Amino acid sequence: MIEKTTSQKMLHDGKFLKFVHHEIEIESDPPIKGIRQFILHPGGVCVLAITKENKIVLVEQYRKPVEQKLLEIPAGKIDPGEETLITAKRELQEETGYSAQTWVDLGQILPCPGYSNEILYLYLAKDLTHGQQNLDHGEIITCHELEFNEIREMIVSNQIQDAKTISALFIAEKYINEN
Repeated sequence: MIEKTTSQKMLHDGKFLKFVHHEIEIESDPPIKGIRQFILHPGGVCVLAITKENKIVLVEQYRKPVEQKLLEIPAGKIDPGEETLITAKRELQEETGYSAQTWVDLGQILPCPGYSNEILYLYLAKDLTHGQQNLDHGEIITCHELEFNEIREMIVSNQIQDAKTISALFIAEKYINEN
């Protein structure tokens, strides 16, 4: 069933997120009317970076919405008009200091389709060269390089809970095991 939007309004227009309210109708007999409220997000990229030693680069940072430090792959939002691969290269360098010669498009995921239109574009980065971190103002990020099996165990033991990280590792497993 397709939901037809009959009216919409902006509830909040934030720095880069928007919160909207839609009134909808579903064709049936009788028609079903409802309300949908959700977040409009510009989209983001996630980078699973693998070092020459076959270790995966993770970043540790405090995430205010869940009030804890999380281990996750480097990621960031897409700037207006920016191509996703450009965003991926920028975010990898800013958060980790690494740049990569080889990039593999791993596809995309919908992290929260029940309340957001966010699309995350996943990339694998290989043939890394280390440089200097260039963090955004207010970012405090620590880098870690871990073996794939160590990360998998941390996922199973609930030490890593970040959905984009878990998804990217699952999708990229065949590339990781090729090395």
